[in-house]
Amino acid sequence: AFRTWKDAPLQCDQRRVYECQDPARGHSFRIYGTSRDLVGADVYVGREGDHLYLYLFLDHEEEKSCVIRAVSVAQLGTLLEKLSNGEPICYAGLIGTTISQIQSESRDIPGGVYIDRVESNSPAMVAGVQSGDILHRINGEEITTMREYSIRLQSMKPGQQAELTVYRKNPSGEYVDVELDVLIKQK
Repeated sequence: AFRTWKDAPLQCDQRRVYECQDPARGHSFRIYGTSRDLVGADVYVGREGDHLYLYLFLDHEEEKSCVIRAVSVAQLGTLLEKLSNGEPICYAGLIGTTISQIQSESRDIPGGVYIDRVESNSPAMVAGVQSGDILHRINGEEITTMREYSIRLQSMKPGQQAELTVYRKNPSGEYVDVELDVLIKQK
């Protein structure tokens, strides 16, 4: 549910508004923070157009780099509602990024949710989902964004089987459909 930018240049003005550049999408965004020092792990609220995000800054001192992770506040709505109602949170173990139409066209990759990482020992890892896969269907229904993925995942019940369809590059470099059965668990 996170988007990640590595080594994004950070410029801070005196109002503690950070101007950042997203190299993958080629546009800038603002982050509003309470600290001028982006060291350790700090959480900030940011805005990209009409979308609000929570940003987590992780400073990797040994690598002299900064990793920014973001989750859309809209994605959190379903999770917060379930938590407040005492309902279980469904879990598959996927960390992904929505592939925009511009990214799909410019990089010649199919649309869907790019799998950045699969958590160790997660239901997705057990099922065979791999980093670099592109999720585009759950139980036969098309998925094009992380938000859609989150909504579909949270509409399921722990113990339910989900059929994920991903695009995976074959040895020839072509994307092929791979169907994987994931046993949804409770987080």
